Amino acid sequence: MVDLGNNQSALDMEVTMNMKKFAGSLMGGMFKKNLNKLFPVLFSDLKIYAETGDVSADKKKRKEKLVKKS
Repeated sequence: MVDLGNNQSALDMEVTMNMKKFAGSLMGGMFKKNLNKLFPVLFSDLKIYAETGDVSADKKKRKEKLVKKS
């Protein structure tokens, strides 16, 4: 977290994945693509939680969908 002043902050995050050579060469691109789709959703949910203290409506829907699957 980086303090930007005036009741604002920014999240600076770095992800490092170490994979075995064979799996990394086959699936590395897929993981990167999926993570790039995931991060905007993650940051949106985190922002709503930090501002309100409540889980976002989108996250509640995703959780309900997972419960129904199991």
